[in-house]
Amino acid sequence: MPTLWPFFLSRTVTSSTIIRVPADAVLQHLHDPDRMIGGGPLVVDRKPDPANPLRYTVTDKLNVLGLWTTTTSFDALFEPKDDGTDVTVNASLGTRLQQRWRVRSRSERETEMTEEVVVQGFCLMMPYIVGTMSKSHREGNERVKRELEAKHALTTS
Repeated sequence: MPTLWPFFLSRTVTSSTIIRVPADAVLQHLHDPDRMIGGGPLVVDRKPDPANPLRYTVTDKLNVLGLWTTTTSFDALFEPKDDGTDVTVNASLGTRLQQRWRVRSRSERETEMTEEVVVQGFCLMMPYIVGTMSKSHREGNERVKRELEAKHALTTS
């Protein structure tokens, strides 16, 4: 998307989650788009593109200013990498997210999952977009952590 500053802004948001499982377990999760999308707390529907199983149409349920809820759909393209996954999201109002999810082994049983998101969007919507995305991804990352640690605990006990 061409830069239309000051109307369209770009922000970068990063996060890191330590998960007490081997790196390959986290990588396996990041290479499964359906599981990644399904862990999102706002997701109410997801449909893979029949022509490309790495492209999805995702529908989120959003709370707008605490006054009402609405749904919005967007396209997400997943690109698995050796050390994680890249995701490109194209949403309404010219909103675009470039996500880089990476896995780094800290020890045999501990992995760091990092996420870097470059958000581009309409200037008046950026606080809402970044705030909603940050909260949703933080909750989603905690879900992934709980799910993977619980699954790993069952398979190693």
